[in-house]
Amino acid sequence: MAQLKHPVQPASPPAQAAATPAAEPAIQPDPAAELPGCPSCGSIKLAEGIELVVAHAGPATAYLEGQRVVVKARICADCGATALVAEEPQRIYEAYAKSQA
Repeated sequence: MAQLKHPVQPASPPAQAAATPAAEPAIQPDPAAELPGCPSCGSIKLAEGIELVVAHAGPATAYLEGQRVVVKARICADCGATALVAEEPQRIYEAYAKSQA
């Protein structure tokens, strides 16, 4: 059996990266709003810009109590697929984050 001229050194553990805070996900516009038809069935029979107003939140969203939340809907008349986009999502997130602190 051949002998090694230099002893084998154990591998050093990988350097740990400094912990960096996770970036908040960017809020993207609703891609379905840019499509000419329903993303589920392709129908062009769409009701768009319907505003849903949430004036009272249940226990799971008590942090929104007393705040008005507007959500716009796009609804397909053929299959019922519905896309929702909230107005002022940053304000909603800030209320949520404050409730978690």
